[in-house]
Amino acid sequence: CSDRLFLLMHEGQRVRAIGSALNSGRTKDLEGLKRYLMRLWPTVTLQLLDLLDTLTSVPHRRLVCDVMISVGQQGVPIFARRLPTSSSNLAKDLLYIIDRINPPDKVSLFAPILKHENAVLRMEGLTTIARTKDDRCFEIIEETFRNHEVPQMRAHAARLLAEYPAKMCEPVLLSAV
Repeated sequence: CSDRLFLLMHEGQRVRAIGSALNSGRTKDLEGLKRYLMRLWPTVTLQLLDLLDTLTSVPHRRLVCDVMISVGQQGVPIFARRLPTSSSNLAKDLLYIIDRINPPDKVSLFAPILKHENAVLRMEGLTTIARTKDDRCFEIIEETFRNHEVPQMRAHAARLLAEYPAKMCEPVLLSAV
């Protein structure tokens, strides 16, 4: 039956039907759904991003994110272009997806999120950057600590600086005292 449905429906229709089923709670076999989405994957990237923006349940969002992670490097440019979205849930999911794919230029992809209008999303973006623990990340966190106009962001950056080795963060933190 699923093979026949696969042949009869257009991919966009399939993705919308899946979104309706997920949001209504009618889906019981999430692993089967994940396999099905992975079968559709290469041709429905944008539809899955739109679907992700409409999902309300965290486990269902994570399932779609996991499917997107499986595509790896090929999807990173598409995900990065959508990162400055006004939807904070979608932006968080895209941060998660890109972080899990771990592209070599991940930090440069995350940097624009620090200018997002949503303060919580900016802090989450900074936290995601801090997890990488390289010199470029340290520079971004230090710059945020020293120069960001929002005190919450500076305080959050100070907390993140403390996770780096003392010889790196101590001069930065002491200079602010």
